[in-house]
Amino acid sequence: MQPAVLAVLVSVLAGLSVWGLASLVTPSAKSRRIKTYVERAGAASAAGEAAEGLTWRERLADIVVGTLNLRKWLELDTMREKLQRAGKRGTRAETMFLMARFSTAVSLAVIAAFYAFVLHVPDLPMPGPLGIVFFAGYVGLKVPETVLDRAAQARAASIKGAWPDALDLMLILVEAGKTVEFAFRRVVMDIGGRSQPLAEELTITLAELTFLPERRQAYENLGTRTGVSEVRSTCMAVIQAEEKGTSLGSTFRALAADGRAARMAAAEKKGASMATYMTVPVMVFFLPPLIILSVIPALIDFMKWN
Repeated sequence: MQPAVLAVLVSVLAGLSVWGLASLVTPSAKSRRIKTYVERAGAASAAGEAAEGLTWRERLADIVVGTLNLRKWLELDTMREKLQRAGKRGTRAETMFLMARFSTAVSLAVIAAFYAFVLHVPDLPMPGPLGIVFFAGYVGLKVPETVLDRAAQARAASIKGAWPDALDLMLILVEAGKTVEFAFRRVVMDIGGRSQPLAEELTITLAELTFLPERRQAYENLGTRTGVSEVRSTCMAVIQAEEKGTSLGSTFRALAADGRAARMAAAEKKGASMATYMTVPVMVFFLPPLIILSVIPALIDFMKWN
């Protein structure tokens, strides 16, 4: 095979790998609609969305996933919760995720085979090259999962950072006699600019409170989708308050107080750990100049004396 052809093949496979990963980080059409909706008003979830045409990437992913039955072989059931926590919902997101895993694994495996069997880099006896190819394919399967985990962590951090202010706002509204739905809508409008993931989750919860047979299920879904312990605690407290008929105001007040105490404890812990973090900068930037300033005068006097 000509070197130019091999170079083109490797370039195409590398581009296919990058395309597979880009499908995970590129916001979907649904996410863009939710973002626009939140920025404008952000009141409730829109029902009966118009059907949109599929892009060529989505059509290609449908063909590959359906033909190779990747939903069965790549164990999609274990990844649905991670996809939800990363903000990727629906069968379209699942298909693109499976396509990303498949394309990345195949691309890295073929590139590794090109280096191992054609260029003989590294030059190893069998079964060394086969091990390299299988390892590259395994890495290709895991890279999209790592990207998905990072996206879920960033989304959870955004929700966790905006949740205390959202809880305080809900406390004010509930004590003023407003319903939980009204409080959620106001949080979406006022705090959605700070945390789009929180606005999206509350918007979905508002829709679920409307059509699900039990409100408990909507709150539990909110806690599961976010993966944030503070949100789950609030959802469980709201469920108990609504089922037992207790005051939501006192419930939110207790949760807000606990949240402030937790934030204060975290700030104190971070401040106490600063002394440990300052040890290395002090040793690197402070002690050498101090030693130099202390030794140089004596060294100069010694050189003059000689």
